[in-house]
Amino acid sequence: GAMLGDDDDDDAEDELVDEDGDVPFTKNGASRTAATPGGKDDDARASSAWHASLNATGAILFNDVVARFAQDHGEVFVPKLGRSHDGKQLYAFGKATIYIDRNVTFVLDPATKQHWTPVALEDLLPLAQRR
Repeated sequence: GAMLGDDDDDDAEDELVDEDGDVPFTKNGASRTAATPGGKDDDARASSAWHASLNATGAILFNDVVARFAQDHGEVFVPKLGRSHDGKQLYAFGKATIYIDRNVTFVLDPATKQHWTPVALEDLLPLAQRR
């Protein structure tokens, strides 16, 4: 164990194998066990699976925030291919149609199909879930 910090990792590795065949196995076994503490493996993976994209300034891209919000509430959030408004990509958010401009979500008025209203994410949910 003390040799792991050395520069010649390869040599240390070989010696471990030569001296005692069990050591590498135990080492792997230990790391395997550590990865799955008490079988909570799935929770750990789920919580660390989502990493927001960062734009050039290091700010989280709002698209990812919306996508995560949709995912958390079981709603679909997908780009509508070939559809845009003022050059901005349109997305389906559940049953609602939205676009994103400067960290604001705008939702298409379902009645008129032509008015866009800025709307908070929380207020999108009832629109997304319209029956």
